[in-house]
Amino acid sequence: MKEVASFLRLAPIKSCLTCLFRKGKMAYFVLLCFSLVSMAYGQVLQIKHDNMTLRELFSLLKEQSGYSFFIRKDIMDNANPVHFDGRKMTIEQVLDHALRKQGIQYKIEGKEVILSKLPSQGSVVRVGSSNGAASVQQQEILHGFVLDDQGKPISNATITSKNSGIKTASNQQGKFMIRVELPDQLLISMIGFESKTMAVNSLSATQIVLHSKAVQMEDVVVNGIFSRPKENFTGSAISMKGEDLKKINPTNIFKAISAVEPSFQIVANNLNGGNINHVPEIQLRGQNSFPNLSGEISQRPNQPLFILDGFEVGIERIMDLDINLIADITILKDASATSVYGSRAANGVMIVTTLAPEKGKLRLVVNNDFGINTPDLSVYNLLNAQEKLDFEQQALLYTDESPIRRIQKDQIYNLRLKAAEGGINTNWLQIPVQNGINNRTTLYLSGGDDVIRYGVQATAGFQNGVMKNQDRTNYSGQFDLSYRTNKLLFSNSIRIYQTKSNESNYGSFNSYVQMNPYWSPYDNDGKIKFYLEDISFEDGYSSRITNPLFNSSLNTIDQQGLFGFQNNFQMRYNAMDGLFFETQFSIGKEMGKADQFLPAQHTSFGQVADPKLKGSYNKMNSELLNYEFNVLGNYNKRFGKSLLLGTVGVNLASRTYDSYRVKAVGFGYDKLDHLLYATQYEPNAKPLGDESIVNRLGLLFNGNYSYANRYLFDVSIRRDGSSQYGTNERYGTFWSLGAGWNLHHEAFMQDLTAVNRLKLRSSYGSTGSLNIPAYSSQTRYSFLGQYIYDGELGSVLQNIGNPNLGWQEKREWNIGLDASFLNERLELRFDHYRGLTNNTIIPVSLAPSVGLSSYFENLGKIRNEGYELYGRFKAFENKEQGILWSIFANAAHNKNTLVEISNSLKISNDKLNASSEANKKQTVPNIQFQEGQSMNTIYVVKSLGIDPATGREIYLDLAGNPVANWSSTNKIAYGNTDPILRGTIGTNFLYKGFDLNILLEYRFGGQLYNETLADRVENASVLNNVDRRAYDFGWKQPGDQSIYKFISIYNTNSPTRATSRFVQDDNTLSLMSLSLGYTLVKQPFIKKMGFNSLKLMGSTNDLFRFSSIEIERGINNPFYRNYTLSLRASF
Repeated sequence: MKEVASFLRLAPIKSCLTCLFRKGKMAYFVLLCFSLVSMAYGQVLQIKHDNMTLRELFSLLKEQSGYSFFIRKDIMDNANPVHFDGRKMTIEQVLDHALRKQGIQYKIEGKEVILSKLPSQGSVVRVGSSNGAASVQQQEILHGFVLDDQGKPISNATITSKNSGIKTASNQQGKFMIRVELPDQLLISMIGFESKTMAVNSLSATQIVLHSKAVQMEDVVVNGIFSRPKENFTGSAISMKGEDLKKINPTNIFKAISAVEPSFQIVANNLNGGNINHVPEIQLRGQNSFPNLSGEISQRPNQPLFILDGFEVGIERIMDLDINLIADITILKDASATSVYGSRAANGVMIVTTLAPEKGKLRLVVNNDFGINTPDLSVYNLLNAQEKLDFEQQALLYTDESPIRRIQKDQIYNLRLKAAEGGINTNWLQIPVQNGINNRTTLYLSGGDDVIRYGVQATAGFQNGVMKNQDRTNYSGQFDLSYRTNKLLFSNSIRIYQTKSNESNYGSFNSYVQMNPYWSPYDNDGKIKFYLEDISFEDGYSSRITNPLFNSSLNTIDQQGLFGFQNNFQMRYNAMDGLFFETQFSIGKEMGKADQFLPAQHTSFGQVADPKLKGSYNKMNSELLNYEFNVLGNYNKRFGKSLLLGTVGVNLASRTYDSYRVKAVGFGYDKLDHLLYATQYEPNAKPLGDESIVNRLGLLFNGNYSYANRYLFDVSIRRDGSSQYGTNERYGTFWSLGAGWNLHHEAFMQDLTAVNRLKLRSSYGSTGSLNIPAYSSQTRYSFLGQYIYDGELGSVLQNIGNPNLGWQEKREWNIGLDASFLNERLELRFDHYRGLTNNTIIPVSLAPSVGLSSYFENLGKIRNEGYELYGRFKAFENKEQGILWSIFANAAHNKNTLVEISNSLKISNDKLNASSEANKKQTVPNIQFQEGQSMNTIYVVKSLGIDPATGREIYLDLAGNPVANWSSTNKIAYGNTDPILRGTIGTNFLYKGFDLNILLEYRFGGQLYNETLADRVENASVLNNVDRRAYDFGWKQPGDQSIYKFISIYNTNSPTRATSRFVQDDNTLSLMSLSLGYTLVKQPFIKKMGFNSLKLMGSTNDLFRFSSIEIERGINNPFYRNYTLSLRASF
């Protein structure tokens, strides 16, 4: 293709030569050609150097003459040093002098010199000269070009001769020369392209076309805007393939990622436990913002930015994404990696790239994942019926100073004893739970050629939780189409998705945990009771307990739904070699709804007398509309040993959100489950809602420079503007600087054959955060429809604006090391970081006369610092036999510190601790913010234990004096829920198609307040079932040594408050993942059945867990163990 073009360009020259001959001026033209040739070959060089290696010589010659040298590394390394005395020499004389008695031959082709070993030792031979012809009869020079599938030349492609092992690289025009021994085979490879093997039987000019392929994460870092060679990248980023993540956890993307990258933390939620509909809270390298800011887009202020195929999406899109469709995921962590996202990147960035259509004939891939979730109830240790009755007696439940009341309590006891002796010993824990069945099927059809490629995907997923009638259903479809011309590439992706979730109509799991085992949920006819116990006496004394199971017999609704579509369009124009432009446009819309219906018969209305108020319906609808438009220019150019990569871009985005909520009451029958059957709206209430429009503008520049692939430099600058911030602070500038050093390319490292890669990198820069309410900087009023005066609506101040409200800015410094040794058998990675979030947005207190308690201001500072480690060792590898055994481990540590907080938060802490009402309620630690402490610090009163003489707890006040009374003013920092170290340890074993993976998760060094000991032992209600540790009853009489106070019915009057006795070390070890797979590809019966390949895999997650703290986990929803059988078939 290029050669034809060159021939056409030569046609006018040929006519000119003919004209020169006719006019007798050819002599002048010939003299001119000879003078040019003599200038090229007669270039005079002057070198003076002792003991110069060939590597140093060729480097110097390239700088002085512009010649490129091609030689095998082993030949160059084994050559003897040479000496030059400073005489003037031509290039040929220099080579003759240097290669004399070295047994090396050379050939000059234009500005390229090809060197190779002589078959036998002798003098220097110039390949192609008359005296060298005999020695190279089987060793010839092959010329060729390497082009991509658009016909563009590919520079720096590696071409290797199979016979001789000689390697060379293509130049900027895609041209290469290599010595071959006919017949031969060439292996051609290049980052981002499919490798190719080509047979060589002649010396005719060869044109090789490499086809682009999905980005290989081992070689390239993709940040969602552009890609950079990993060897040139100075930032901290980790990439993982979708197929590797599936081996860890085929149903939960976030858990799979946290196994590979420990700094990617899923915040533990003991309340929601294993609820499949709960959206997790994700943190990367700690917390950079204060939690619980109000507003629709700030519910998770420390959440990373999620980018799906180049555009921002919400966390639920990623949570519901089929892991089979993920090509790779990249986590960007430091400023050098994240600063290209500017104001959105302070919490880190997660880049998700889905599978792209592949070139080739029509191909169908079918994935099916069938799983079972089993509830983990092993953390619950409750009393049986007989034990509970004995516990109640010893806890003085049935004692009373009144003889009449004592008789009544005895009657209640006798009824319960009769039930227990009659065989009633209900296991309430098993009633609301089930083994959840899950199934997800994905079809992916793709094909095409160099011009048109297409892909169609359809997914249906059905997931059942471990709480009965809890489920989550996902449907998605996608159509991808790309069209490629010589210089243009058009691609479009249409995506439609729907999610529907139902919460269990059995209610909270905790309601069943509290039920006493001597109660039966069914009557003698097998019907569900409304009251488990309904005993009344004439004086009004009674025991009336509602049955939590009764609600499951009613028609109730607790449902959420989401329907959305997104269209991503991209156009790329290849303007010239090394320069291309991209235009990207995305539009997406999501429509959400939530319905919650409870009929009048629901137990929550048992105490409501007015029938018009019994039963309720809450309804919410929302719409979210997103636009995003990007224009990017990308440039890359190699200048000798220098490589320059650059990107400039403009980004425009808009987000519009609108929602409303209404509540109606009065539903007399559970079948009337529609809003129109309500008796009335909720009294003294009105419809509620929220609306916001956020517009964003960004300008971007990124540059990357490398010299000799050794010295690396990165710079990024982004200017962002957002409507969320004050009129005086609408725009912010974010930047980063990065540097790296590839030591393994240095000459002094070449003799260290055990070192394959050794890279040092460091970066410093700033990023921002947009996780604040949309109108925080604006003064707003809310109109009150119930207040009308003289025909005008009343209004009330809702928010005080702050025109100076600016960006949260995070400054982060990072230093890292990437290394591999022993022929890539040992791989190590290390990062140390220190980040400081300035101008943290926090509420500032206002005087009561203003009418509002606070407004938002930039006043806080939060620091996060820590380190991350990763190591992998290939204990055994035999590629020919398909055997590999590797061991890997990772670890992360993060320290969070509040450097500066506002006076408002300090006053809030003081008020909380000074309040007598707060003192009564602090049975567990509350959240406090203190400078110098972590956001996850546990604040309690220091305990000296239980006094053996009195059975009362003795505390220590701030002055160090023992005191008998608990006071919140004596609280101190006494632990931190952040572990000192968290990570995973695992092994992977491959054997002829079999693939075994074992992964253990660990954490140690952190603390946890054992709420089970507080709420279910010492402060346990004797009326409910309790943890078996309460059966010990703690202290009973003077002289008893016990860690617990005396437990009785009277404890409710003096409950145990937040005490250091219940702060315990939280060290855990769990089997995070175990999987075994087998891939069938070459078996004859596979082809006969019509398969290209077939893979089966069985996996389990969270099979066991060891912990230093015994605590009930999953209060409202139990955690679960997962077992999955996966099948992947390709046709």
